[in-house]
Amino acid sequence: MADESLAYTFRPFLKKGTNRDLFNHIYFQGDTVCFSVRASRPVAKSAVRAWFVDPESGRRFPAERLDVEGKRISGFSLVGSLLGSFFEGIRDKPAPKGHLNGVSVPFELIVTMADESGEHSASVKSSFVIRYAIMNESKVDGRP
Repeated sequence: MADESLAYTFRPFLKKGTNRDLFNHIYFQGDTVCFSVRASRPVAKSAVRAWFVDPESGRRFPAERLDVEGKRISGFSLVGSLLGSFFEGIRDKPAPKGHLNGVSVPFELIVTMADESGEHSASVKSSFVIRYAIMNESKVDGRP
């Protein structure tokens, strides 16, 4: 990960619902937290693992996508998936209007590679910020 300024702008969640509904709303907009690591030599995909870690709880969540091409290891997780995992304790609580707007969500990305000499790892600490686009109310419901 080279760009640590991860700010995502989503259509606002205008329905009444739970945080799970909010996380799904964000999930289906499809934005991802992506990463890419270059190993010193080609690596087998079966020898690579990647996790997003919630620094507050210490819980690890495997990257949703992991690709290995020669020395390049890349992957991602959807922002909505990370929110659902990191904020598991509030998933079923009501989502207040504008919930998480401007909130910085810290995480650590850990990538491990195993070979005949042992396990090697790389990690980076970062965060992403959620913002909601300002929309004209009349365009939200499809009217001009």
